Amino acid sequence: MELDVSAVGNLGECVEAYRRAERVGDGALATIPRLYALCMDVQEVNLGAATRAATEAAMSERLRAFLQNGFAHPSERRAAPEQLTSAINVVASSLSAMETAVKSASEALKEFIEATSGKQSDDDASWIADVPAPVLLTAFALDGDNSNENNGAYTVEQWLWICTSVVDQLEKDLETKRKIVSYLRSGELASDELSGVAATWSAHPHVDDRLLDLARGAAESS
Repeated sequence: MELDVSAVGNLGECVEAYRRAERVGDGALATIPRLYALCMDVQEVNLGAATRAATEAAMSERLRAFLQNGFAHPSERRAAPEQLTSAINVVASSLSAMETAVKSASEALKEFIEATSGKQSDDDASWIADVPAPVLLTAFALDGDNSNENNGAYTVEQWLWICTSVVDQLEKDLETKRKIVSYLRSGELASDELSGVAATWSAHPHVDDRLLDLARGAAESS
């Protein structure tokens, strides 16, 4: 009987979709600290001593006003509240896309488990016992993957655990990102926290990039 491993490729496509949405969120989050500072008219929009020195030396009243405004034109400040709201909405939309990707990845994992075990999967880790030993030991490589000593070949058992770990890690990362969006929507932002929030979003501390790259490679080879 031919083993259907197409679900591995489907899961990889979900990982790629997750990463795309994450990058969109990254881009929006990068703009939020400055937009918030412009909205609040706080000192953080200035550039410290260098700005003050340039302001004092400025010959033009218009240039002096521009520097005093933290390198921001008054029109930029007026637009900042709407742009801040828009940026937060982009981050929230990114989160929604990531949630969809993780849900689809979880479904792909279930399909892979069912394809290898012949039984419907559940949340009990004992499903691995339902996979016949000959199937567990079957190795297959993704096209063009030479990432290990076996020229990219992993056993079904290894792929099952790789895929399980990927889904688990994405779910944990999603929880962190949900908290970030909740914070951004709370209306209780702090300028000294926003840069850290943006860094946490892109850092994905619960994720092993090597495993995600393996899954993404599955999508490219499917």
